Amino acid sequence: PPAPPCPPWLPALAVSLVLSVASAEIFTSSLKVERLVRDERAVLDGLKQYIDQQYDRLKDLSSFYTERVKEVNLQASLDLTEVLQHPNAVYKAVRTFSYDYRRALGDHFGE
Repeated sequence: PPAPPCPPWLPALAVSLVLSVASAEIFTSSLKVERLVRDERAVLDGLKQYIDQQYDRLKDLSSFYTERVKEVNLQASLDLTEVLQHPNAVYKAVRTFSYDYRRALGDHFGE
């Protein structure tokens, strides 16, 4: 599956956090400090979720890579001219490039 986009609220919240601190405001209000801490927790929670999604995507991509390497190594020992005389082998080769790679690489296919 394609890489999930960064949650739309995460960059805005992160920028808000940075600007609050970078503007050299002195936080004297405990309410403002409490909000800052709560906002950071939301950013960290969203970041953790995004990392988990990317990790799952990389595991899937790694599995696809391993399967394709095994298949390519197996094909190296075969006479492809003879193998590709069979319609099912041709279909499988076309499907691999038109569907399997697109599914594994998502939006990055062909770029």
